Amino acid sequence: MEDENTKLKPIHYAVILLICLILIVAAGIFYFFY
Repeated sequence: MEDENTKLKPIHYAVILLICLILIVAAGIFYFFY
């Protein structure tokens, strides 16, 4: 169980980073189109 927890931590961080990047890119595209 401890191994899974340590493995899930980096994955969660990567997912959060990816979502943030997509949000920033989407905001930039929306601003450019507006």
